[in-house]
Amino acid sequence: MFEAKLFFYSLLTMVFLYTILKKRYFDIFTIAVICSVYYSSPIFFGEIFDPTVNAFVPISVGIYIIYGLLFLFLFLFMVLFDFKNIKQINNNLNSTLYNSYFYILYILILSVFIGMLVKNPTFLFDTGLYKADLAQFGFISALFVWGSLILVSLSLFNKNKKQLYLAMFLVVITLFIGSRSYFATAILMVFVMMINTKGRQKLIFQTKYILFGMITFTFLFVFKLFYAYLRIFDFKAIYNVLSDNTQYLYRVFQGGEANLIMVNLQKSIEGYIGFQDNYFQMLFLRLIPFLSREIGNVFDIHVETYINVLATNYYSQISYGMGSSFWGEMYYIGGFITVSLSIILYVIILYIGNYYIILKNNVFVVFLFPALVYIAFYIHRIEFAFAMYSFYICVAFYFLIKFVRLLLKQQKRVICN
Repeated sequence: MFEAKLFFYSLLTMVFLYTILKKRYFDIFTIAVICSVYYSSPIFFGEIFDPTVNAFVPISVGIYIIYGLLFLFLFLFMVLFDFKNIKQINNNLNSTLYNSYFYILYILILSVFIGMLVKNPTFLFDTGLYKADLAQFGFISALFVWGSLILVSLSLFNKNKKQLYLAMFLVVITLFIGSRSYFATAILMVFVMMINTKGRQKLIFQTKYILFGMITFTFLFVFKLFYAYLRIFDFKAIYNVLSDNTQYLYRVFQGGEANLIMVNLQKSIEGYIGFQDNYFQMLFLRLIPFLSREIGNVFDIHVETYINVLATNYYSQISYGMGSSFWGEMYYIGGFITVSLSIILYVIILYIGNYYIILKNNVFVVFLFPALVYIAFYIHRIEFAFAMYSFYICVAFYFLIKFVRLLLKQQKRVICN
């Protein structure tokens, strides 16, 4: 245990100090490191609250090793990226092209939102629901969420504040629905683009952005306490929950997101029984975009989420959501071998995406920007399929908007002729 703790704390200290003290771009790696520190923070206390036994339990040695490996490869690839000393390419983007992409997509996403309101005018304010029921809209709700984030990306690369405000208006709606992660993704996208305009900087001296980041984090933390009441405009209940100090302590420790996600990882380690070939096959099936479940039905393969596996085995008596765990899912499949390979693949994706976002600024990568930021900070609590889905839908939007723009150009030529 001592060796595992030493391994974890040594790598954590090294990568964190490098991130804040090295003169470098604020990039995808910066987000990944800071958010990995947050999601590994229960390790600092040496124990986590396990709701299945309603008590604090010691953290498994495997968790120290897994997060130590994550920090090790994040550090290595960050140093490799910085060692190349690639100079940022001037952003000579076609503003007309970006404007057309933005407004085509904005009309589409606004139409989607209006369609959601037409189907259920009160879905944002349904009483008795912790979050808005997006399941009733199926795939349409995903179009709205990810389309809104792509609009933020387009406005940032186009350096257009008016477009950014229009895009953030839609993102704020996703926050009101109850999804904090997409709002956080948008804020982090803004951070990357705004801080990078200064070139390579020591993060520790970016006090304005550090303060804003802390305020945003605090807001999102507190927002989780009251947004169910905000949706029904019960301001008395909001006041009561915000004035209850026990709520804050609970959300930091027993009910904290980092704690629950680490519980999922710990359950994966404790319950590991060997290579899960059936789940591994199902995982490959889920690589098929949008139709994995339907194709699974054809071949009589049950497609399920990893949190359902955990819920069946451990959480049958738990009444609230436990999130999931990407690293837990990878460990469940094949132990340290699969989780180590997934960590390496993860940082390689961050490296490639970082290169093209920071240095190339081509249109295709602009559409992928939300997905890259999303997995950089949120990979810990989602599953493999959802991580892939975020890329699939961004790629689908790219080709859809490109196709619509081409049709409009052809129609314009026909009219002119």
